[in-house]
Amino acid sequence: MRDLRDATRAFRASPSFTLVALVILALATGAGTAIYSVVDAVVFRGLPFDHADRLVGINGTGRGQLIGNAPLDFLIWRADPSVFEAVAASYRPTSVALESPNRQARRLRVTHVSADLFRVLGVQPQVGQTFSRDNETEANHHVVLLSDAMWREQFAGDPAVIGRELHLEDGAWQVLGVMPPGFTYPLDVAPMDLWVPVVMGERERLSNRLQNSSVRVIGRLKATVSLAQAQSRVAQLSGVEAREHPNWFRNRGNDVVLPLKDAIVGPPVRRWMLVFLGAVGCVLLIACVNLANLFLARAMVRVRDLGIRTALGATRWQLARSLLVESLLLATLGTGFGVLIAYLGVDALKAALPPGLFRADLIAVNLRVLGASACAAIATGVAIGVAPAVASTRTQVTDALREGGRGGTTSVVRQRLRTGLVVAELTLAVPLVVGAGLFIVSFARLMAIDIGVDYHHVLTVEVTPKVTLDRSHHAPEDALSALTIPDDRARAAEDLTEMAARVRAIPGVLGAAAIENGVPLSGEEFRDAIIVPGRVSDEPFEAITVYHVTRDYPSTMRLPLLRGRTFDTAEDRRGGAPVVLLNAVAVTQFFSGRDPLGATVGIQGSRTVVGIVGNTRIDGPEGDLKAEAYLPMAQTGIQSGYVLVRTDEPPAALSAPLAAIVSAVAPDAKEGALQSLDETFSRLVAERRLSMLLFGMFGVLALAIAIVGIYGVVSYLVEQRTKEIGVRMALGATPRRILQQVLGHSAWVIGVGVSLGTGVAWVLARFVTAFLFRVPAHAVVLYIAVSSVIVLSGLLATWLPAQRAAKVDPLVALRVE
Repeated sequence: MRDLRDATRAFRASPSFTLVALVILALATGAGTAIYSVVDAVVFRGLPFDHADRLVGINGTGRGQLIGNAPLDFLIWRADPSVFEAVAASYRPTSVALESPNRQARRLRVTHVSADLFRVLGVQPQVGQTFSRDNETEANHHVVLLSDAMWREQFAGDPAVIGRELHLEDGAWQVLGVMPPGFTYPLDVAPMDLWVPVVMGERERLSNRLQNSSVRVIGRLKATVSLAQAQSRVAQLSGVEAREHPNWFRNRGNDVVLPLKDAIVGPPVRRWMLVFLGAVGCVLLIACVNLANLFLARAMVRVRDLGIRTALGATRWQLARSLLVESLLLATLGTGFGVLIAYLGVDALKAALPPGLFRADLIAVNLRVLGASACAAIATGVAIGVAPAVASTRTQVTDALREGGRGGTTSVVRQRLRTGLVVAELTLAVPLVVGAGLFIVSFARLMAIDIGVDYHHVLTVEVTPKVTLDRSHHAPEDALSALTIPDDRARAAEDLTEMAARVRAIPGVLGAAAIENGVPLSGEEFRDAIIVPGRVSDEPFEAITVYHVTRDYPSTMRLPLLRGRTFDTAEDRRGGAPVVLLNAVAVTQFFSGRDPLGATVGIQGSRTVVGIVGNTRIDGPEGDLKAEAYLPMAQTGIQSGYVLVRTDEPPAALSAPLAAIVSAVAPDAKEGALQSLDETFSRLVAERRLSMLLFGMFGVLALAIAIVGIYGVVSYLVEQRTKEIGVRMALGATPRRILQQVLGHSAWVIGVGVSLGTGVAWVLARFVTAFLFRVPAHAVVLYIAVSSVIVLSGLLATWLPAQRAAKVDPLVALRVE
């Protein structure tokens, strides 16, 4: 308690030191606590299921990444009882509208799942029962499981809900059960409202593995089966498929069995999180080193006080303990303020995280995080207190009293220790600043990518007719045969065309068009066969990405016309000569230097190429350029589609007019919520933007802490060498000579630290290579630029105390004694 009181008095006596130390430590621990909160929720915590270690994900691989599976894969694995207790499948979540007089009624989140999903997860409903395999048939699939929140919202938590009907946009669904509170699946998306049984029709059972990877498969291992045994069995089953259907595996890798958590989070996300945790740990370590250096310098100033205490009987342990108590008290206060900063920062961090991040909704400063912060406080206190405590308690009583505190010349050992700490700071700071530079350049190059269309100020709204037909009902068997359009599809195309025309009349709207699929930046695309007469290809089946659009699509999206013409209302109508627009990639891929204008191609019937347009990146700036074809919606009909609106008006201002237009043109259609392509693009680049911001923050913080450390150490050095400098100037040393000596010593220290740090950054760069976009991890120019900035910043921090040293008055300096 006495040491605690002494530490409090000491901090009060030096408020500037205390404030600087607390700010540095609070910022470092605040950043650390916030990042640890994210990593803890996403990476460290286990899955909320019984015996979660036996849950696995079975994934296909393609282009070096984990992908989904074909329905036939799932059926084969489910039928094999050798390694799995149960196997389940689910499709990507979608949304469905709840029938309501209000056309803007809430859309519910729903997932199609196989009957064994809940058996695999080991979860039972709180009311009712789950699906059986009988529900996987067309005759019995109109049953639904409710989430606890949906049950309470729609049925007021009524236990007698079983058997009641939920009226959705595609009919009435019978409630079969209610899942327990907190349960949701899939785990890497927003919580679900409903689960409905998947129907495995003959077309899905026989779907081509090469083109269908829409199913996510999970399983529960038998208690006696290892992960390696499961992998071996899945490989055997895949081998049988590969021999029977070699074309299915042409562009596909092996199926892999992973722990379910690894399959959900994915190795890239795990590495991404751990890189951030390592970076923020490095910031905290820099703060510890900096504070240890400041404490050491401060302890040297107090060396006379320590000598007097020793002369009065204080033991070395008592002196060391008092210094350790000071550092622990400072670390505890800094961590407390850091946790407050983290509470504020976590919400901002959650908002900046990429969409779909596993368990993002559970990220919070909780007891686990607070426990980690407490451990960090103790470790930090010990780390920043050991060096000064050891150095200060080694001082002999006579030396301490003879030195007279501030006026003495510090020992060579002390100077070397403090110099070593500065070198350590810079060695740790350089990799973070280099990382910040790499991520900033990476993000800048990403943002410079040409998407091919102008997505700014464009809104989209999905329109779904009441009655739709499956695409397979109208597609011609031969790509060069005549195209027939069912009446329902033709009417839907006419409705969307009329909607776009009416939307253009709304004040503030600059353009409007419609598209059936492939909204820019959505990643949604439909590929169909293409036949180019006279073309010889090794591939038995050539495909192209196909869009059905209205004539105003190129002008609305500002898709450049390179040659030829776009669609014309009078000619390119239903019953007119079938036409198509191709993009530049398609021309290069399929025509091999021949002029495509006027040529005939087979894409959903025989069509004439009338124009060449620019390339687009449907998947966003990181997507590949693909061969694309644009077909007039009037000549193809549609199943459902999107209205795209270019406007400077906010989305809320168009919500009511759009709803009125959809209602007037197609009273039985449903419209989804307005979506902004600007927001869609922002979500696509969210991960890289967050990487840039965090590493930029870490780099700035590390550089600032290191520069403050250099400034503080040089300032203390100048203060403690006042007598020595006075003697030198009395003996003839000029101010310029003193300035050169101080700057020269600092330049040497900074040079060593930056050189070591650059070497460490060069070695560690391989860990961030996967997270960079078109930037080499060993960009020499960037390393040189970063090193130059750090050296110049360090010399600037040294300049002020060096100037003070050059202005020392010899008479004043010698009179101190």
